[in-house]
Amino acid sequence: MIRTETKLEELEKRMIERFEQVDKRFEENFTYLGYLMALFGTMFAATIAFALWDRRTMINHLKQK
Repeated sequence: MIRTETKLEELEKRMIERFEQVDKRFEENFTYLGYLMALFGTMFAATIAFALWDRRTMINHLKQK
């Protein structure tokens, strides 16, 4: 019984270490996901801003003629 208990304690320690490693991986992945979301958000905003600027420029040019 003592051997079994010792083995179970060792197994529990290894499982805890493994879960901590998995948690760390998830945190890293969420960090990268946040960076990607910020990048795509910036690209989207820049595209919309460029489209609005282009339209306004074109309309002003046509008004002057």
